[in-house]
Amino acid sequence: LAGVVAQVGAMVRDMLRGAAAELAAVGVGCPGQVVNGVVKGAANFPWVDAPLRDALQEELGVPVELMNDANAAVAAEMWAEGESGDQSAALLTLGSGIGLGLILDGKVHQGSHGLVEGGHMVLELDGRECPCGQRGCAEAYASATATAAR
Repeated sequence: LAGVVAQVGAMVRDMLRGAAAELAAVGVGCPGQVVNGVVKGAANFPWVDAPLRDALQEELGVPVELMNDANAAVAAEMWAEGESGDQSAALLTLGSGIGLGLILDGKVHQGSHGLVEGGHMVLELDGRECPCGQRGCAEAYASATATAAR
C-alpha cells in the first residue's frame, strides 16, 4: 500500500507543478470492494482491508473520495454530461477485470457489499478458474486478462 500511495503522491505533485490553483480534493477509483474508504478486497489486487483513502489523505494533505473504479467511472460520466439528479445509468468497464457502475435516481448504487459486481457473475458452473477463487465467472472469459491469456 505504501508504495502505491507514494507513487500517486509523486504523480499528483508532478501534475500540479506550475499550476495556477492549489489542489482542493482528490477523487480516486480503485478496483474491488470499497467501503468507507477501505479497500476490503479485489480479485486482481493484493489488498485486503487496506485503508487507502486515509493513506492518500495523509500523503496529499487534502480530502480524498475513494470509490470502486466502475462506480467512479459512471459518476464521472454523469457529472461530465451534466445530467440531473433523477437520472439513472449503467456503465460496464472492461480491463484486467470487469466492473459495473450503476447510478439509480442520481445516486451511485453500491450494492449491499460496496459494489455492484459484474465480473463475478457465474456464467458456467465448474468453468474456468477466476482470480476471485470461483469458477466460471464472466471475468474468467471476457476480461482483457482472460482474452490475452488465450
